[in-house]
Amino acid sequence: MRRKRDESGCEEEYIPHAERLFETDDDGAINAFKAQDVSDFPDAEEPFAKNDHNSDKKNSTSARRYAMYLVSATVCTERKLIDKLRKKGIYSDLEILDALDYVKSFGYINDRRLAQISLPRLAERLWGRSRICLYLKSKGISQDIIDSLDFSEIDFAGYCRRLAEKNAGKPYSKLMRTLINAGYTRDEIRDALGDGEYE
Repeated sequence: MRRKRDESGCEEEYIPHAERLFETDDDGAINAFKAQDVSDFPDAEEPFAKNDHNSDKKNSTSARRYAMYLVSATVCTERKLIDKLRKKGIYSDLEILDALDYVKSFGYINDRRLAQISLPRLAERLWGRSRICLYLKSKGISQDIIDSLDFSEIDFAGYCRRLAEKNAGKPYSKLMRTLINAGYTRDEIRDALGDGEYE
């Protein structure tokens, strides 16, 4: 597990690019790797010059190196990493699973921790719990992990009020639709709009 020191000097767990969780699906994000120093990533290296598609390169070492390269370049969930390794087209399922386990052994992929860390950022988009959950699932986070997440620190009622204020002036029916589509509950919407007008 890699660790880094925060501003107070205390050590904390480090996930590569955690501050960009679920910000992009752009395969071009790998280009950002060129501007970064990843010499401290075990086995992280530019794979394209080495993987010449010869049979002797289709092995677990190559798959591990490519997996480490991917997680050093962008945020990956388990599903995203597996999809990218399969897309390469030169690794067997066993080699892909071995590479996934290898990356996870360093703590570079932990879907539950990734999802938990992402919650405040997603809530800042003025999304309710149900929309956040749907979004996480679309990113490859399992339902079991989603069900285990702790939302207790997120003031969904407050975010719902902010979204209602942002859309002030809309016809009531459209405002209601906006709040419902954002994933807020009936109680949160009632709190935002007031008991008198909510049905």
